Order: sequence, then structure tokens, then C-alpha cells
Amino acid sequence: EVGMPNLIKEAKFSVGVFLDLLSETTDDYLYMWDIQNGTFYVSENAYDDFDIDRSIEDDVITIWGSVMVAEDLKLWLEDLQLIQDGVKDYHDMEYRVYRKTGQIIWVSCRGKVKTDEQNRPLFMIGRISNIGKQNYQPQIDTSTRKVIGAEALLRWHSPKHGEVSPIEFIPFLEENHLIIQVGKWVLEEGAKQCLEWQKYDPDFTMSINVSYVQLKENALLEYLKNEHIPKVSAKNLILELTESCWVPNLHFLNQEFKDMHEMGYGIAIDDFGTGYSSLSHLKELPANVIKIDRSFIKGLSKGSYEYIFLEYIVKLAHIIHLKVCVEGVETKEEFDTVMQASPDYIQGYLFGRPVCAREFESLYFASPKER
Repeated sequence: EVGMPNLIKEAKFSVGVFLDLLSETTDDYLYMWDIQNGTFYVSENAYDDFDIDRSIEDDVITIWGSVMVAEDLKLWLEDLQLIQDGVKDYHDMEYRVYRKTGQIIWVSCRGKVKTDEQNRPLFMIGRISNIGKQNYQPQIDTSTRKVIGAEALLRWHSPKHGEVSPIEFIPFLEENHLIIQVGKWVLEEGAKQCLEWQKYDPDFTMSINVSYVQLKENALLEYLKNEHIPKVSAKNLILELTESCWVPNLHFLNQEFKDMHEMGYGIAIDDFGTGYSSLSHLKELPANVIKIDRSFIKGLSKGSYEYIFLEYIVKLAHIIHLKVCVEGVETKEEFDTVMQASPDYIQGYLFGRPVCAREFESLYFASPKER
């Protein structure tokens, strides 16, 4: 029987081996930075997922910096310098990195610094976690019952608190103006995924939520004008803004969205009916689609106020050449009632929950033999 000391000796036990053993219990990337000697160790799964090689052990600044998005590099370097100088004894940052596939992901990098008796930094041990991901929920054409598009939905995973609700993290991103950076990432990832799925359906559309902060700062319009969105046609991207943000800022937002509309982008009013007295503004809005909120659908029955509202909105929207998407359809009974109002699209758990890109493709595009 091989004893533990011999097993360790045979395996040439090292920091690298230790990190690899630990990494088998998690999807995170584990690391140790020997600050005094300038050496850096990271678990093997990082070499699988990122375009890095063993030279990272001697030059983490250059090698890890090369896979980071350039805009995020400065703050990362400043934080590492503070740690090397002994000013900080921890590392806690969120930034973007490129995977080998070219996909950009958001990661949280955390670490704790061990110091000597003179309070000089010796080494830092921590983990890098993939915290931001995009899920996709199918949108169904009511006339064909086929998937014609998807809504990209940002999800955030906290290493400490687990899955965080968008109701909590979106306001945080907006208050700290991080939504501009995150929104750009969401748009780029959604556009790339839309382009990928157009090989199955050239008319496939991707709906992407935008924040009022992005518009107020003029960040979204400038980005669309000046940056290169991944080859996908503008007509295949639909930008969504909630009604409660739109109506109070009607004059300003109308001009912003008219400019985007002229560039070819689709425009959707999300959560319609939950905000202000928007019927009088409906004709003024430069939109292609209005999306009816789940609150009007839950427990829907024909003849109820909610149904009369839905039917009226659908008829009015069609008169002024707007499409209607009903969100939050979860039961067969709700679906049957909603269909009597003749909306154009339906979205909800009855047809599919938000899932990752790989699962979405498997569910809705793979041939029957592949499923």
C-alpha cells in the first residue's frame, strides 16, 4: 500500500500539483503568486481555457495581461502594484478576459496576501471565477410556432453569494456606471451568438436589453456608430428598453432611438403596460415591437381586465404597424387565452427557460437525430 508521504513524493508534489488537485473540485482557476520571487502558479484548467503558456510562471504581468481586455488592464496593474508595495493585503476585482475561443468573459479575481513579520508581502493565494454569463430565452412566432429569435439575458454568479438576481445587480451596475462596460460586452456577445445561429436561420433575431444610463451617457449610440459590431446585420439585433425608463424621457430617447432605427436596428419597448399612461405616446415611439409584461398574463382569462387590455393593445399596435410580443407565458391555459388576442410573438417558460448558448442550440437547432 502506498502511503501518503510516498504518494506525494512520487507525484513530485508542488504548488502546481496542489492547485490542480483543488481545481478538480471547482470550475474556478486557482492561483498562487510568490511576490518575493516573482513566480506565479495557476491551475491546469487555466491553460486549457486561455491562450497562456508556462512562461506565465515567470512573467504573470505580461502573459495574463495579454488575455485581458485592454480597457481593464490599467486598474489591474495598479492593484497589483499596491499589493507588491505592501499597501494592500487582498485582491478583489472584476474584469474581462479573452478565452481561447475568442469569447470575452467577466471574471472575479480574489486573493489574500500572506505577509512576514515586517509586514512585507510574501505570497498571495486566490481564485479567478467566471461570474458573468449570458443565457438565451426563445421567442416564438405565433403563426408558425417556430423559434424565430432569442432574448439575451445577463446572469451574474457571485463566488460568495451564488446566483445574484438581475433586480439586485443591474441597479448596482447602473449606479457605479459599470453598466456601460457590461452593456458593451452583452451587445458584443449577443451579436456574435446571433451571427452563429444565422447559419440555421438567416432571419434569426437577438433581443438585447439596454440601460437608460447607456443612453443618457450617449455611450450606446456612439458605440454603435464607431465600433465594429461582429458582422451581424443591424436588422437582426433588437434593442430593448423598459417603458418606465422611456416615457418620462420621451423627447431625449426618441431622438436616440430614431438614430438607431435609421441605422437599421430594431427597437422594442419592454414591460409595456407597467409604466405610465403610454397609450397616448405609442404612435410617437420609434419602435418595432412592444412587449407585454408577465403581470398582465398571470392567471389570464377571457373577459378579464387583463385580457381586454391585451386584446386592445394588440389591435392598436397592429393598426400603427407595430409587432407585439407577450412575455411570461407559462401554462397551456395562458397560451390558449393569449392566442385569442392574436399577438405576433410569445416568450415564456412554456416554450423554454433561459439557457446557455450550447443548450439553446441543442434544443432548438439540432436535427432530431442529434437531440
